[in-house]
Amino acid sequence: MIVVHFIENRNVLLTQLRKTVPTAGENIRIKGRNGIVVDIKKIKDNVVHVNVNMASITRKNVLMDSKKKRR
Repeated sequence: MIVVHFIENRNVLLTQLRKTVPTAGENIRIKGRNGIVVDIKKIKDNVVHVNVNMASITRKNVLMDSKKKRR
């Protein structure tokens, strides 16, 4: 078993205990966000750092209701 740390911009997104290590260029989904594996660094025998480039989140503007609530 291998400990895989998924890292984006020096921030650890996820740490998993896995049987296999993802390959470079592989599409991956972490916490509901899509991303691509950029780089893989082997730290120890069973510890691997995987650098991930996550897709940016686009948020829709929500129109607020200007009416006051009636009691």
